Amino acid sequence: MPASVSVSGKSSTSNYMNINNTIMKIKDILLMVAVATAALTGCGIVMYLDSENWLKGSVEYENDEFQHLGSVATNKGYSDWATTAIPADVKTMWYRFSCREDDYCIECSQDGVNFSQMRICHMYAAADEISFGIYACSPEESSFTALFSDMKITECAWKAHDGQQPDM
Repeated sequence: MPASVSVSGKSSTSNYMNINNTIMKIKDILLMVAVATAALTGCGIVMYLDSENWLKGSVEYENDEFQHLGSVATNKGYSDWATTAIPADVKTMWYRFSCREDDYCIECSQDGVNFSQMRICHMYAAADEISFGIYACSPEESSFTALFSDMKITECAWKAHDGQQPDM
């Protein structure tokens, strides 16, 4: 059943709505998100260990021409952002969040079938179980409704790396 989240911004503060779950680290999380529609608003998936260690993937709406598909990995209080511009007419995004030991992979898809890697990272504070959820934020005087649906927990689709073959 879809979860609808209405978010209203106030001044420069952020409003986050999280639906947290705990999962063993050998599973995948698959989720479809209807993206934000007001300037500087965003929504997506988040893995939260504590305020100093977290990981998210999201679409942040910028204007009528483009928005940013991106991820943020925060380790020991230091955040690393990675974004790319996508057309503003993209209205839904699927995310697949995978983990193997202390390493994590976030992938995205516009159709829920063909996924592309957004980020692979290591989380120093990872434990045997993680908390994850959805989030929506509106840091300025704007509001929007985010629709989250089709969340599934599946076996890990992120294949183990067998190492690079030597150059010939």
